[in-house]
Amino acid sequence: MSINRHLTSALLSVFLVLCTMTYFSVGCASGPSDSAIHPGTCWEGGSSGSSPWSVLDGRNGSPSVSYADVNYCVNIAASAEDIVNVPSGNATWNTTLFISRAVQLIGAGAGNTVIKGSASPYINYSPSSENWSGNYFFRISGFTFDMGGSGQGIEINAECATTAQTRIRIDHNRFYNSSSAAGAIENFGARGVIDNNIFGTLDYPLRVGWGVGGCLDIRVPVNLRGTPGVSISMV
Repeated sequence: MSINRHLTSALLSVFLVLCTMTYFSVGCASGPSDSAIHPGTCWEGGSSGSSPWSVLDGRNGSPSVSYADVNYCVNIAASAEDIVNVPSGNATWNTTLFISRAVQLIGAGAGNTVIKGSASPYINYSPSSENWSGNYFFRISGFTFDMGGSGQGIEINAECATTAQTRIRIDHNRFYNSSSAAGAIENFGARGVIDNNIFGTLDYPLRVGWGVGGCLDIRVPVNLRGTPGVSISMV
């Protein structure tokens, strides 16, 4: 009886140690109810749960890449630094997605989540003044942007921010099909990193602005356009 009692106590101690070690990654039987366990869903006109968000079609509950559903998730449902997951699929965006709070907008991978249309840029991130002091993390990853011959992919504008916006990442996207300067990304006043993107059929993919009337168009060498490991720091 004494041996069994000691063995039971030892096993319980091991279980508690393992639970403590894995509490924040996989949770234990009585672990916390967090966003990794109970992800949220959102659609044009409504939402349920919390981050990470999955974008749905409100009409039938199927995954959605539509502008209307993504716009609601990003600008109504999500809070600062929330993750919004956009599924695989093709969508036509004819209106710019304006984002004023820092979120992580994550597609299903370049080639899987494809955006095309007449909007230029497709995404404009201009952090609102109430978010400046937080310097929140903003990220766009996992999309293909087809600019339709002359459009622009992403514009970031933080020139007016009184606190430097340094936590911005644009990564693992594909940008192609534009003859415009800044065809892929235009940055005004933000700091961060552009990494692991593919630039194709673009003359001047990047533009960096430094004030009214001043900008620098950056031509990416041909031998780097298809290299997803290239990183460009915005400092």
